[in-house]
Amino acid sequence: MNYENDKNDDKYSINLSKEILNSIEAPKDLGLLKCIQCGMCTSLCPAAAHTDYNPRDLIAKILNNDESIIEDDKIWNCFYCYTCQSVCPVKNSACLANQVIRQIAIDRGIAKEKIKPFVTYGETFFRYWNWWNA
Repeated sequence: MNYENDKNDDKYSINLSKEILNSIEAPKDLGLLKCIQCGMCTSLCPAAAHTDYNPRDLIAKILNNDESIIEDDKIWNCFYCYTCQSVCPVKNSACLANQVIRQIAIDRGIAKEKIKPFVTYGETFFRYWNWWNA
């Protein structure tokens, strides 16, 4: 999907839940729409313990189709440890949902400063690694 930078234009508005459920990363039994907001994900999340990231709030914003989550700096605090998924009673994964939200931010050009260090690392890795004579 091409979002360009027209994030406020209704023709680029998306349904966040559908976007996540249709993602290639999403398992068929992802319990996104079954979330009961119990808070188990947040209670054991290491990112929530050390930052202001809150997986339960992330899922609530997704279910309410609150696109402000795409521009929220907190989405970059998730460690992708999948602890949230391992404790969720309905097999939801805030971690996986966060990955899709991050990708939407990247596609919209919102996340350039957040991914810049990774791009530099990747470019350096490919420049100095000899793939054929490893």
